[in-house]
Amino acid sequence: VWDSTHGHNLLKTPASEPTVAAGSIVIDGDLSEWDSGSIFYETADIDQGSPTSSGYEDVYLANDAANLYIGLETKGSGGGTISNPWTHSIYLDTDMNAGTGYNFGWGSTYGYDHRIQYGAGGTLFYVSEFTGATQSDNSWNPLGSIMYAYNNDIAELSVPLSALGLSGGDSTRVELN
Repeated sequence: VWDSTHGHNLLKTPASEPTVAAGSIVIDGDLSEWDSGSIFYETADIDQGSPTSSGYEDVYLANDAANLYIGLETKGSGGGTISNPWTHSIYLDTDMNAGTGYNFGWGSTYGYDHRIQYGAGGTLFYVSEFTGATQSDNSWNPLGSIMYAYNNDIAELSVPLSALGLSGGDSTRVELN
C-alpha cells in the first residue's frame, strides 16, 4: 500500500503470523471470528489510493498448520467482491531472502517469491510463484486457485501453506498493492 508521505509501500514483517486453531477461521466473507490480534494493517497504517473503494480499512493475517488466512476489509461498497474492477495484489517474501524473488523497484530491500491476486472484474483469485530470470522480470507461474469468500466490502482468502513452501511456524513478509 503506497505511503506517499514516506515514498514507499507499507510493509510489515511480523515475528510470526498469529497462529489459530484449525477450523477457527471460516472463509465466509465475515470477519467476526477473527481475533483483534490478527490485524496486520489498520486504517491508520494505510495510505488510501483512488478510487477510495479500491483501498483497505483493516487487513487481517493468521495461519494454522495448513493454511495462511487473509481477511481484507476494503473501503467503500463492493471493494471486497470478486467482481470489483481493480486487481489487488498481495506479495509474499516467503524465503525472507531479499536476493531472491521479484523486486519491483520501490521495495528494493525485498524479493517477493509469491503473489496472490484477486479482483479484475472476477477474472482473478489465485496464487502464483515468481519465475523471473532476474528480480526485475515480472514473470509468474500460476499455482492454482485459492479458497475465497466475499461480502460487499469484505474478502477472505485461504492459501495452502504447502503452495507457498511454508509450514505453520514460518515467517513471511507481506506487502499489499
